[in-house]
Amino acid sequence: MGIRNYLRVVAWYWYVVLAGLLIGLVCAGVVSSRTSTTYASEVTMILAPTPTADESIAYQGALLATERAKSYAPLLTTEALAGGVVRDLGLDMYPVELVGETSVILDPDTVLIKARVVDGSAERAQQIAGALSREFTRTVADLERNDPSNAPALTVKVVQPATFSDTPVTPDMMLNLILGAILGLLAGLAGALALNALRMPVRSPRDLAEVTRSPLLGVLRRDPASVLDPLAVATRPDSAQAEAYRRICAALTSAEAGSRGEITAVISPNNGDGRTSIVCNLAVALAQSRRRVVLVDCDLRNPRVGEMLGRPPEDDPGHPEAGVIDVLEGGRPLDTVLRPWGNGFLDVLTAGCLSSHPGGLLASDHVRHLLAELARRYDVVLLDTPPILSASEAVALARAADGVVLAVRHGRTGRREVHSVMEILEGVSAPVVGTILNQVPNRWTAAVLRPGPATPRSAPPPVADDGPARSDDAGTPPGPPAPGSTPTASPRRRSLNSAGSAGD
Repeated sequence: MGIRNYLRVVAWYWYVVLAGLLIGLVCAGVVSSRTSTTYASEVTMILAPTPTADESIAYQGALLATERAKSYAPLLTTEALAGGVVRDLGLDMYPVELVGETSVILDPDTVLIKARVVDGSAERAQQIAGALSREFTRTVADLERNDPSNAPALTVKVVQPATFSDTPVTPDMMLNLILGAILGLLAGLAGALALNALRMPVRSPRDLAEVTRSPLLGVLRRDPASVLDPLAVATRPDSAQAEAYRRICAALTSAEAGSRGEITAVISPNNGDGRTSIVCNLAVALAQSRRRVVLVDCDLRNPRVGEMLGRPPEDDPGHPEAGVIDVLEGGRPLDTVLRPWGNGFLDVLTAGCLSSHPGGLLASDHVRHLLAELARRYDVVLLDTPPILSASEAVALARAADGVVLAVRHGRTGRREVHSVMEILEGVSAPVVGTILNQVPNRWTAAVLRPGPATPRSAPPPVADDGPARSDDAGTPPGPPAPGSTPTASPRRRSLNSAGSAGD
């Protein structure tokens, strides 16, 4: 991953990074509050030769002091020296405890020896440091005195008495907070990278292109209005969402220009990717361009097309929910189940009565005959399929189609899932004509697609003589109002619309 990809991961999972930072700060605060308060006192000593008038002897004494300082400095952290300090001050502690509170700093190029004592009391730390310097002075004098009658060759002198400071050295709240923030940020970044590696969601057209190697037909932004009114092309024709669907139709028509692509299946990896909303809006947009379109609801497990288009089963009391299943299983004539919608260029074939074995039904030869008949009658046949990763019949429909459009939801569909879908489609030689990235946040939409000329849109025409072939059966209900006007929504449609365009 490059630096830009890391920054993208941080932007996507900012809440994980922020949580890591806050947890680090909280932990640092807890550790600081539970850490005992200690104070420090320092004493600085020098190991010097005994003064003499002979310069050569003085020089040799200086060299001797430099060498001896390296040997004498460790005596400050011995239990023998600490025991003398404990006895002198009458401390209620063991010598080994005092050794743990004492540290020595020695500059190898000088004869200065600095001792540092840390204790829970500032006054006692100063007393211990002073007693330690006195005990060290006596010990060095005893070691340097070869003859009790002679003066020692080297002596220890205190150049800075034991200091007093009422500022605690531990806990260092600021340092702990800084360390906690750094560790928390690192933990948050690690968590964000781990979560991204685990989920690997599709968050940009680049992500989608890397997995599918297919052209991007369009990007659909997250539209709050679609929560209550998902059919934007019909009810909000001047909205940006409707224009996005018309752009997709133009790109889809261009992508299918070589093979005509009469049968197009719109598939998605999972439920909730917005597949049904997409296929219904595409059907209406294609019909507005005066192409004869039939929309077939092939999701026999969870059909939604009829309700999405405002044609609930109650509109046909004689044959409730008559559709695909009635044609395939009951042998019902096709003309009696096709329902006109809108301007006369769109027919809808709903799922019909629910079947106990939809997988076997849609994989039969009857489906291929039905699709072939529809392709003969119409310019475009759009199929709303079940989610391909959970329903086997979607594979059969993709194989029977002339082209497949893959709908992926931004931030929810994983790249591994898209890769699995592509492997399935390649396994059955299903041609993918393009992809659609759905539910993209508004702030990212402008960066995804460059603005271009609007797709021409004509006014909704009346039903023409060259419209799609349909039966004049009196039992077939009339289509809803033409696009541009708001159709009356039934209670069932309102319950569906509450799920928004993200639903299927």
